[in-house]
Amino acid sequence: MNAYLRSIVSDKTAVPGASIALQTYGDFLNYNPHLHAITTDGCFLDDGSFKVAPGFMLEDLEEIFQY
Repeated sequence: MNAYLRSIVSDKTAVPGASIALQTYGDFLNYNPHLHAITTDGCFLDDGSFKVAPGFMLEDLEEIFQY
């Protein structure tokens, strides 16, 4: 996600924000590893401003998460 958001915003100082938690169990306490993630829809710049990404290409994100 870092590389994806930085490429969309096209600023070398851009830093996206994210909070990610790993969960290893499912509804029935079975082994089911997965991630819960909250990410920004853009990046923070060195000057303290926030630049919103123009939009997500779902096909690109699908490839990232399948990897």
